[in-house]
Amino acid sequence: MAYGFVRMTLSSPATPQRSATRIAIGQLVPMALCLASGAVAGGLGLPAGWLCGALGMAAFLSSTGRADPMLPDLRDFALLLSGLSIGLSVTPETVARFATIPLSLSIMCVAVISITWGSAFVLMRLYGWRKLDALLASAPGALSTTLVIAYENNAKVSHVVIVQLFRLFMLMAVLPSVIAAGVGGSAVALGDTTLLSPSQFALVCACALVLSWVLARLNMPTYFLLGGMIAAGALTGSALVDGRMPQLLANMSFSLVGWFIGERFRGIRLRDVLALTGPMVASFAVTALVAFAFSELIVALSHIPQSEAIVAFAPGGVEAMSILALALNLDPVFVASHHIVRFMFIGTCMPIAIKLWPRLFGIAADGGPG
Repeated sequence: MAYGFVRMTLSSPATPQRSATRIAIGQLVPMALCLASGAVAGGLGLPAGWLCGALGMAAFLSSTGRADPMLPDLRDFALLLSGLSIGLSVTPETVARFATIPLSLSIMCVAVISITWGSAFVLMRLYGWRKLDALLASAPGALSTTLVIAYENNAKVSHVVIVQLFRLFMLMAVLPSVIAAGVGGSAVALGDTTLLSPSQFALVCACALVLSWVLARLNMPTYFLLGGMIAAGALTGSALVDGRMPQLLANMSFSLVGWFIGERFRGIRLRDVLALTGPMVASFAVTALVAFAFSELIVALSHIPQSEAIVAFAPGGVEAMSILALALNLDPVFVASHHIVRFMFIGTCMPIAIKLWPRLFGIAADGGPG
């Protein structure tokens, strides 16, 4: 997989339109720009600078069509590397903290329902949105599942995409500064700075690739990220492996994931975004406030650090919030577990609920919006 980028590049048909050289340049230029933007933001001491700097550059390049799309093999490499970074931060002490997870995971499911219906209510009452469009735009995560439902039921897909992406972008832009400002207090320690030996790193990579293959066969989301995270976390959490990834390599993985997230803005036109300014801001405000309220509830009930609770309940993507937690020196495994549950809760329950109770979502008997 790590050599997939080279394999795909060299094996691509050498046509005048898309030669192997042009394909390689089409990947290397945006990669270099994202890495440079991440390095500048990181060097300036901005919170999660390597991640957010690359995200901003990638969003600009993608939305303006100034760069080729990220190759699938390079995307998988970025997610695997990021998963390893997260997993290698796990220690036996981190595993012991999982006693608090069942309660917060249960509260997470209630938060998902509250966020979705709260935001949808505002979109319907203030902006006259149809119920289906409002609910799909308000669902905090599982964008792929949400878009499939939107296509199948003739919803306004562009509205759903823009509101969802605005929420993700704002979370990535705002949360680091909120956490850095001291809202959440001090973060937990995530292990020492001892580097993995080459043999240990090879073992971790091999286990991660095998597990990623298994997860892919089970149709799990972001299976390279999960495979790397679970395999590395199991090895370090059980003390079978002891060490961390070199910081430079971890920073590179942050920027590559920033590029991957920024790719979602491809095809989004500025005038379409400006036309939805009101709904975007209103939806983001409601989802942020409801998520913050539930994070405060879990802090009061289980004494989890506020910073971790905020990022764990933030309505962003699995990969984005997990990497953000690691970049902010929070417990990324605790954060990732909540976002995985949220993703699977939405991805499983929403299609079933729409099938059983279509009118609850504003879907008429003919399959279209009611």
